[in-house]
Amino acid sequence: MHVYRLFMPARPIEWKTAILEAFFYSAVNFAICLPVIAWIFFGNAEDHPIWAGFAGYLVFLIGPVLWPWVWVRFSKSPLMKKLQLPYPTAWDAYFDRREECFLLITLKNGDRVGGFFGPGSYASSFPNDGDIYMSAV
Repeated sequence: MHVYRLFMPARPIEWKTAILEAFFYSAVNFAICLPVIAWIFFGNAEDHPIWAGFAGYLVFLIGPVLWPWVWVRFSKSPLMKKLQLPYPTAWDAYFDRREECFLLITLKNGDRVGGFFGPGSYASSFPNDGDIYMSAV
């Protein structure tokens, strides 16, 4: 859950449901890694202790970090973008593209500020407020 939030903006973790989510994602990880787990427990893993140790690291350490990255890459693919955008706000969807652009921002007092959003610029993401830093004003 934490690794996913490094790649994609997401709502804050509600700890009352985090344990259930952790069990669910662990079950998904074990289901995907079931052939490796079956080889460790029912195969000839004792004949290959180094490979069995590597398989254990794969299931318990590498998998839980790898699957969120794979899911984010898949959800940002052109096929998935046609179905559903994985972003919680339009702000996040636009600024995740990291394309250079010129912006015209209207402030609360009615004044307008124009600038360039490019290298060195930054836009915050959900759940934070929509803050922006433009490299040139």
